[in-house]
Amino acid sequence: MCVCNATYCDDFPPLKKPTDGFVTVYESNKAGDRFTETQLKFHSKISLDSQSVTITVDKNRKYQSILGFGAAFTDSTGQMLRSVNESLADLLIDSYFSENGIQYSMARVPLAGTDFSDRPYSYDDVDEDLELKNFALQKEDIDWKIPYIKRALKVSPHNVRLFGSPWSPPSWMKSNHNFSGTGYLRGDVGGQYYQSFANYFVKFLDSYKANGIEFWGLTVENEPIEGQNNKSYNCLNFTGPTERDFVKLNLGPTLEKAGYGRDKLQIMVYDDNAWGLKDFVKPILEDKESAKYVSGIAYHWYGNEAMGGWPDYLLDEMHKTYSDVFLLNTEACHLDGPELGRWDYAERYAYDIIRALNNYVRGWVEWNMALDMDAGPRWCEKAGYG
Repeated sequence: MCVCNATYCDDFPPLKKPTDGFVTVYESNKAGDRFTETQLKFHSKISLDSQSVTITVDKNRKYQSILGFGAAFTDSTGQMLRSVNESLADLLIDSYFSENGIQYSMARVPLAGTDFSDRPYSYDDVDEDLELKNFALQKEDIDWKIPYIKRALKVSPHNVRLFGSPWSPPSWMKSNHNFSGTGYLRGDVGGQYYQSFANYFVKFLDSYKANGIEFWGLTVENEPIEGQNNKSYNCLNFTGPTERDFVKLNLGPTLEKAGYGRDKLQIMVYDDNAWGLKDFVKPILEDKESAKYVSGIAYHWYGNEAMGGWPDYLLDEMHKTYSDVFLLNTEACHLDGPELGRWDYAERYAYDIIRALNNYVRGWVEWNMALDMDAGPRWCEKAGYG
């Protein structure tokens, strides 16, 4: 485990460029090594025995470029950071984003509340405010997200790619008038509620921009299939065809008109578990009028086989079928709760990252950066929903 307190945090020295002919290996293991550095030399010829492994590197064969690795600025993370002194919060952000940390270069930012918030809310909870005259960032943004995003941008040696994801629109936009449950957007596809939700994205981007924070991308909706399953937390029911029409008729044109076209902002579709990916994205990406707005496919790791197999072949197939859009893992966490020192947690992360990179995925983003020892705070648990 790493140590972090108000005066000290374990860090990771900046990577050094290897000398020509050498490769640098960093190893952590159960025996006690933590990022132990070893220099290995390439040989043009070696003597082989039964224990040898030969690795051949073809420098002329190139695969995908990497967009980055990262985590999410959830309300729960910000609330935990706000609960400790400022120097400790800064050290924790530094350990994730700075040159002396693990140098995360991407971050996901929820649009308003999620299941990892201490209350259900949106940016405009005034009933039937279709023109969003009452849209406003909330205390969660002002106190729990924006300060720590700015700290990450300040200390990172990279151009951090931020992308937003909504869990639920304002409840009055939904057919069930509730943040949770199986509700979908009210009215006709492409109609006034769909348009108001598209405008909601622009208001979010403009509001963060006014606070000095600009976004690289957006996902259309977090876990739209889960929104069909009567979940007890913030969600929205989107099918593949409905998301296609929303992107084509409302979201894409609205973002473009507001100055957030594809050259400025990457729209990602799906953003759910891999098992439903193929059928969901097909109607979106095989329709030229919706596909022209889409830059990427986002997916989550839940349901992936821990040590090999699913969804390796699917990721490979999606890359080959839709080669003009990228693949990005946008969420991962361990659902069996916090247990300090669980070595298999690290192994599962490492394996999934390797499998993603081996199958054309261009980045990997985990979920919360900090929680309490009950894996919260979470409003849905306080409300008795589990």
